[in-house]
Amino acid sequence: MSTTVQFDKSAQATLAREHKIPLWLLAVFLVALALGITWWALSPRKFIIETVHPYRVTHINLGDKTMYLVHGNRSYVVRCQEHCGDFKPAGTYPMYDAGAALEYMRAGRKIIFPIIEEETTFDLTGGHG
Repeated sequence: MSTTVQFDKSAQATLAREHKIPLWLLAVFLVALALGITWWALSPRKFIIETVHPYRVTHINLGDKTMYLVHGNRSYVVRCQEHCGDFKPAGTYPMYDAGAALEYMRAGRKIIFPIIEEETTFDLTGGHG
């Protein structure tokens, strides 16, 4: 005597549908991925640095008209003159290091902040490879 067990086909079909990713969701993901790669590849390096890794204002000295910023392992003291009020401590801003100054675009105008002091710190703890 043999016994066969037959599963309900509608239950199997429902189970299979629950694990499938909707085709439209996959298409949206692929389009977003393609746009991201295109943006990264075609954008100028300056634009990517400014938007992906902005400068953070740590302190503003209104008396001296100076601003203290941090960017990665570098810290800067710059002259902000009449633009000191445009920034706030702990705020992040896209800037470009042009050598002797930091450049900031605001409302289509390039604002140049002369660098007074620049300091680079290094991680000396070791054990990184």
